[in-house]
Amino acid sequence: MYRQVCILWCGILLLISACSGVNDSRDNDPGYTTYQMDVVYDGGILTCYVTIPDAAYQSPVQMPLLIGMHYGDPNPYTAGLEFLENILIPAFQRLDPFIISPACPGEQPNGWTGPDAEKGIQALLDSVRAWYPVDTTKIALIGYSMGGAGAWHLLEKWPERFCAAVPVASLPPAAVTDPEKYPRVCVINGTADELVSIGDVRSRVTTLIGQGLDIRLIEGQGYSHYQATTYLPEIKVASEWLREIWGLDPVKTD
Repeated sequence: MYRQVCILWCGILLLISACSGVNDSRDNDPGYTTYQMDVVYDGGILTCYVTIPDAAYQSPVQMPLLIGMHYGDPNPYTAGLEFLENILIPAFQRLDPFIISPACPGEQPNGWTGPDAEKGIQALLDSVRAWYPVDTTKIALIGYSMGGAGAWHLLEKWPERFCAAVPVASLPPAAVTDPEKYPRVCVINGTADELVSIGDVRSRVTTLIGQGLDIRLIEGQGYSHYQATTYLPEIKVASEWLREIWGLDPVKTD
């Protein structure tokens, strides 16, 4: 069942309302619940789709958080929900994290690197800590294409707020400002990506390793830029890498 949660970011005021939402066609007990949450920031609203694992209701222990940033799409609300359902949940739900997939509030194609996205993500990070039992030492990012560029942008701006990042189908920066503050990074890119050359990605990953980043590259053989779900096996590999960073117990095999 989907519920809608509205968080008004005015001081510490939190207004919550439950209502019906998008139809859920999954099993009756999938192991998680998905909400729509609106975070109000200075100048706008960041609409997010939030997956809460059942384990969060059963244990008071703080849990990891994964923030996913979707690819470019004329309808960011559809893209945010699709990214959650088609990529984030299949790849990461077995780790039992909180998963949040916001709808990009900025204009495309650079929406995730713009000021609205920055303010929205900052408000999200601040509010989610008050609302959910999130372990703030275990907050990770994943982004695809435009979302991957956003992940790199946020790492450069606030490296200390994240423990890991998985940029997919996006070109790494040529250099970073402070490598020692950067979290661990797992880059994923297709060898047949039409927009992001695998040669350029390999070169930049090598350069960043030389700068001191803890970074690895996973290549999707023959993958196009326009086939996001094709990357799911490689993203699942990255989820196991993230499980180790989060210090979680081994997961059951599918």
